[in-house]
Amino acid sequence: MNLGLRCGYEGPRAPVLGVPVPHQMMPYMNVGTLSRTELQLLNQLHCRRKRRHRTIFTDEQLEALENLFQETKYPDVGTREQLARKVHLREEKVEVWFKNRRAKWRRQKRSSSEESENAEKWNKTSSKASPEKREEEGKSDLDSDS
Repeated sequence: MNLGLRCGYEGPRAPVLGVPVPHQMMPYMNVGTLSRTELQLLNQLHCRRKRRHRTIFTDEQLEALENLFQETKYPDVGTREQLARKVHLREEKVEVWFKNRRAKWRRQKRSSSEESENAEKWNKTSSKASPEKREEEGKSDLDSDS
């Protein structure tokens, strides 16, 4: 009995219950004894995307990576390999770390330049509306009324 290999597959090869079972599990299971709910749960487990492993860097690895980043934003492959061996990482992880770190660096540069522009604008508008200036404007308004 072929139970179909795709998630949610409904076709002529699907089991009578309409729930495919992963082919790797077939030798270990007696599918006939499972309820419809059990088959659906089994299928959901099989179909769920696997989560990628997230690398958690040690303080020493981060320090070495940051130190090299201060020297160069774009290390060549030889430099990345050398650092990877030194801190016990794969070169691909070092490469991705640098890619992400450059993105963070650009974001920080952009936000700090926006903040300084906003502060500059604020200073210009607040200097235009200084208390002395406001008093003078108030007097001139009064003068024009009389």
